[in-house]
Amino acid sequence: MVERFEKFSYLISELSKLLHKIESEELAEFGVKGPFAIYLLTLAKFPEGISAKKICELCSRDKADVSRAVNALCEKGLAVKIREGGTKYRMPIALTDNGKLVAERISEKAKNAVDFASAGVSDENRSIFYETLETICSNMTKMSLSGVPTGAKK
Repeated sequence: MVERFEKFSYLISELSKLLHKIESEELAEFGVKGPFAIYLLTLAKFPEGISAKKICELCSRDKADVSRAVNALCEKGLAVKIREGGTKYRMPIALTDNGKLVAERISEKAKNAVDFASAGVSDENRSIFYETLETICSNMTKMSLSGVPTGAKK
């Protein structure tokens, strides 16, 4: 059982490091940090704009991280805050024309990266993998709230 945990923990950690490395290298040309890719791709789905609060919910990120990212994207001319009443946290944020181009390029690079990384994996196995990963994530989320159970099911 411990070996399974060690393998799982190692692989997830390694994938996370590799993902961040690739994101950082690919986004360097745009002058933004790698982890901002998720924000650019999320904003691209809402051309009319979306609040920072909604970005937090959709990306599972905290308010401070989203705020820093949005400010950086605005400073780089990739996003703009639409000043329509309401609080700063609820005002819509949208991509600029340049931001839309960057998001399109990131989306294409992400598609190519996923295709390359999953080469040799059948559609059926890929589907099973994502379903399994979602189940593990859901279970771990519950466990993070209630603690590690004793006598967990195998």
